[in-house]
Amino acid sequence: MEIVDNLDPKRNHIAKFKVLASGADEIIIASPFLYSDFEDFFTTIGIDNIIKITLITTIASDLYELSNRVSSLVSFFDYLSKRAKNFEIHIDNKLHGKIFLFKSRGNFVSGLISSANLTENGMIRNHEWGIIIDEPEILQRVASDLNNCVEKRNISADELILLMLRLDEHSTALSNETKGIIRIDINDILTRNNLVFDEETKFFIKPIGVQDDPVLEGREFSHQFDKLHFSKRRPSGVDIGSILICYGVGSRKLLSYYRVLSDARHTGNMNDRWPWYVEAENLSPNFGRTWWNYDLTIASIQEGFHRLNPDKPITFNGGFSLGALNYGADKIRLTKEFAEYLIGKITNP
Repeated sequence: MEIVDNLDPKRNHIAKFKVLASGADEIIIASPFLYSDFEDFFTTIGIDNIIKITLITTIASDLYELSNRVSSLVSFFDYLSKRAKNFEIHIDNKLHGKIFLFKSRGNFVSGLISSANLTENGMIRNHEWGIIIDEPEILQRVASDLNNCVEKRNISADELILLMLRLDEHSTALSNETKGIIRIDINDILTRNNLVFDEETKFFIKPIGVQDDPVLEGREFSHQFDKLHFSKRRPSGVDIGSILICYGVGSRKLLSYYRVLSDARHTGNMNDRWPWYVEAENLSPNFGRTWWNYDLTIASIQEGFHRLNPDKPITFNGGFSLGALNYGADKIRLTKEFAEYLIGKITNP
C-alpha cells in the first residue's frame, strides 16, 4: 500500500497515474468531474501502450454544468477516436468516489482510490490524498461494484451530438442570467443508443430526393430537427412516434433515421411537388453527417437480411422486396424486424 498526495510534485496524483499507466494496457476511470481538455492529461501520462480506456462519470441536468461536462466528454471522445483507441463512456449519476484501476493482459495489477477528481486541480493542485492498492481480489470487487452501479452504458457520438444540439438550442433562447438555473431532461437523449420499440411503433422506409435532383455525397443529414416531405397525398399511417428510415435517391444509401414529432401538415401550396410534411427528430445525426462513407444501400441491406432470414417478409403487408419505391412510392411500411435490422446498420455501420 502506498500513499499518494499532491504536497510533493514527485508523488502527486498525475505523477503516480503516469507510473501506474506505464505498466498497464487497460484503464478504468471513475470520476464525477473531468479535465476540460483531455489532450493535456493523455499527453502527460502517455497512452501508447493502452488498448482500452473505460470512463465512468456523472452528467448533470443543470445547463451550465451539463455544458462543461459535455465539452469534457467530447474532448475525451475526440482524442481517443483520432488515435483509434478502444474506449467506453458510462454514466453513474450517484457516483461520488474517485477510482482509477489498471489492468494488464486481462488482470488487475493496481488501483488508486482517492479524494481527487480527474481534473487538473484534483491531479496536481488541490490538497488530495489517495491510496494505491495492488490486491487483485479487492480491485476486481471494486470494478464489479462500479460496473453494477452504471445507469447509462456506452454513450455514443450520436448522443453527445444530440446533447450539444440541445444545449445550443437552450443557450440561444436564454439570457445569461437564467442559463444556470434551466434544467434539461437528458434521460430521453441518453437512451437513444439502446432504443426499445414497442409493438405499436410503426416503421417506414422513405426516399429523399428525386431522379432529377438526387441526394449527392457531401450533403449532410445531421440536423437535430427536420421537416420530412411527402407527395400530393396525405401520408396515411405516419403519425407521432412513427420511425422514418430515410435513403437517398440516386445513391440509394441510408441517410439517417427519424422519430416523427407531429401530425402530417400541408404547406398550403398546391403546386408544391412534396406538399405534405411532418416534423421529425434525427436519431442518428452522427451517421447522417458522413453517410456516404458507408456502403449501406437498401439493396445490399435487403440482401443481407434475406440471407439471414430467407422466409421472413420485410414489408408490413408481407412483401419480400421494396420494389414499389422504384415506381414513385413515397414510403413503405416495414416489419419491425427488418426495420430494427436497418437501424442496427445505421447505429453500428
